[in-house]
Amino acid sequence: MIPSATLSAIFAQIQTDTSVVMVPFYHSGSAYPYGNYRVISGLLEAPYQNSIVQTATAGNPKQVTRTRYAKYRGTLALNFYSNSNIDDVWQAADKVLNWFSKSDHSDFCKSKGVVPKFLNLTVDDLSTFQNGAWSYLVSFLIRFDYTNEIVENLDAISSVGIQAQFGNHNRTITIGV
Repeated sequence: MIPSATLSAIFAQIQTDTSVVMVPFYHSGSAYPYGNYRVISGLLEAPYQNSIVQTATAGNPKQVTRTRYAKYRGTLALNFYSNSNIDDVWQAADKVLNWFSKSDHSDFCKSKGVVPKFLNLTVDDLSTFQNGAWSYLVSFLIRFDYTNEIVENLDAISSVGIQAQFGNHNRTITIGV
């Protein structure tokens, strides 16, 4: 799945650039308005779809470096809260939507291994009236496509042995690679 450190880095940058307080869903903001984010679904692509690159390790002919790219998709719900004004939450959501639309912000996400994609541009008003007061909430969904680069150093294979048996006869052939 998408590492929480990656999500934290992206939403910390959003908070810095937009002044919209963004916290994980299990925290609440210290002051209104604020936004939170939550991964609501995830998909790991099948391992056979992952690409693997294998190269000789520089300076060490007895090792190879294998790089595997594991791909994940996470759908995130972004929610924005206020206890005083509906306009505050709409403005916060608009700032974050616009943040994802800028190419330099897209490049920042890509540097973290994430490609953000809007599922649709619908922002839902989920405000409620309870105990004589409004709790204002708007929400939208975004998908993060994440590529995890896994690098391993492995011992190189120097030969392959093939053993054949026919009746009482055994034969082993060793082939250098």
